[in-house]
Amino acid sequence: MRQEYESLRQEYESMRYVHNLDADHKNVWRYKTENTGKYHACQKPLTLIERLIRTSSNEGDVVLDCFLGSGTTAVAAINTNRNFIGIEREPEYVEIANRRIAEALERKATQD
Repeated sequence: MRQEYESLRQEYESMRYVHNLDADHKNVWRYKTENTGKYHACQKPLTLIERLIRTSSNEGDVVLDCFLGSGTTAVAAINTNRNFIGIEREPEYVEIANRRIAEALERKATQD
């Protein structure tokens, strides 16, 4: 029983933390301000969210955003070859997020 536990624990530990740090990784990340259309009061830059996703997950992983807002995290997940689950309660933002997700999927399909 102990051996089975150790085997499962090691497998879990290898999946637990993902740190895909790039060569120029620093403690402070600097980004140019980009305005690709602001849809939400708390919207973050797409390039920042893409970097966070690439750094903390692997392609094919699932990204969960419990406060989807206008869908920036979902678009970033699509752009970085991740799956996503998004939760949003405001109908206005659900519409915006759905439109942005559809556009991102369409761009992705034309790139492949």
